[in-house]
Amino acid sequence: MLLLGALKKKVEEFLLSNTDSVNCISIMNLARLYDMKTLLADARSYLQEHVKEVVETEEMHLLQEGDLIEVLEANDSQEDNFLFIQNTVIAEKLMHNTRCLSSRVQEFMRSSGSADPPKQLSLAVSNDGGEMWLCTDLNTLKWQPIQQPPFEIHDYSACASPG
Repeated sequence: MLLLGALKKKVEEFLLSNTDSVNCISIMNLARLYDMKTLLADARSYLQEHVKEVVETEEMHLLQEGDLIEVLEANDSQEDNFLFIQNTVIAEKLMHNTRCLSSRVQEFMRSSGSADPPKQLSLAVSNDGGEMWLCTDLNTLKWQPIQQPPFEIHDYSACASPG
């Protein structure tokens, strides 16, 4: 489709000027598919600079594992990283796919930057329907449903560790 050099260049120029939080993940994947190095670098840069906006888009499920890892490593904020990984997990409903969840959770824990991590790591996630799960052993990734709090929560996240 984009095999003609001049047309490919024009499409790349157009996409470079129209990258935003709603389409940057699709543009990254398209740039990778058609070997558009400048467009790929621009879309990656946009993603890293606008993580908070991109997390809120419906394109999160299109993010490739390598791109997820790159974003986590480039971002210094543990809170932003936590929100990013939480939204990725929720968007893809990975609670039901232990192998995928395992690699993403382990990568998040490795990239958290803690020099002295707690002995027992836990992770709690929820979906937008209010269902909540807790994993107290990240080695086995056994998820247990947990009861919702008696009050209503909208669009909040929390991260805590013992110590």
